[in-house]
Amino acid sequence: MPLAPLKERKQLMAACLERDIPLAGWNYCATLDPDGAKLLLGRHGGILVIDLASGGSHEVEVPAAVYDAVSSVAFTPDRSRVIATLWVGSVAVLTWPELRCIAVHRVCDTRLHGLAVLRDGRSAWVGGHDRKRTRIDLDDGTVLAAHAGEAMWMADAALSPDGELLVTADAAGNVRLCDPESGLERRLLQIQGSAHDMSFHGAELLLPGLTTAIVEVASGETRAGFTGEHKLGAQTATFLTDDLVATGGAHDPLLVLWNRADGSSALTLKPYNKGAIERVLLTPDREHLVVVPRCDHAVQIWRAAGLVAAARNR
Repeated sequence: MPLAPLKERKQLMAACLERDIPLAGWNYCATLDPDGAKLLLGRHGGILVIDLASGGSHEVEVPAAVYDAVSSVAFTPDRSRVIATLWVGSVAVLTWPELRCIAVHRVCDTRLHGLAVLRDGRSAWVGGHDRKRTRIDLDDGTVLAAHAGEAMWMADAALSPDGELLVTADAAGNVRLCDPESGLERRLLQIQGSAHDMSFHGAELLLPGLTTAIVEVASGETRAGFTGEHKLGAQTATFLTDDLVATGGAHDPLLVLWNRADGSSALTLKPYNKGAIERVLLTPDREHLVVVPRCDHAVQIWRAAGLVAAARNR
């Protein structure tokens, strides 16, 4: 569906946009804390923490990222630590909520992007421009397993909700379903472009890319695919409801809501005048959609129910 008319977009923003939090600078990754109260942004030199209720923020320096950037951030399952990968090839371990850095482990000499923390919270799979998937002990940095063979650099990694499957995606469009303990490959899927924000929805895997795909994990079959308004693909995606998916442009500032049943766009908005969208994140209570720009602009907090109603009523 084409971009909604300006008047309609303004009316929708007035009704559904709850808060704008101005930002300056680049955002390289984003995640919500387990309660959905705070937003963590990976940036040059450290992590910016934003309180979504008040809009207040503070930046925490990550020592190993002082001359570089934080590329991915994740919480351990027990919520006691934050794990961050860095472009300098290191992994930082920080306490939560203090964000005190307690360890930095060197993994490689090039950029890291993919991060998946295992369910025990004691180890994680990481990878990047070294074209490897490497499992490290988060306490002492010991390499527990390593596998070369990513066709190009690893763009992302994810762990299934039950902890039984590790998924990695490289820049050549190869998605590998792997054993989470050993890292051995079980199945290879191929998509268009690289996936940067993979996520699980029950037994399905959501893969944003040139064509955003919903893949059934058990069979490897693609259940739905979206291209439409994102001419150069989506950077990020999340399920708003079981039948509506929200995507943000990799090279455009569009926020698109898709019908998964037929792959048609139900609502297209333009939160920013230019740039791209780094992340769209649904809060754990499913009440708000948090939209993070790649650079400058503002973090936007939308009422999810309002967006869903607008998409279904068009």
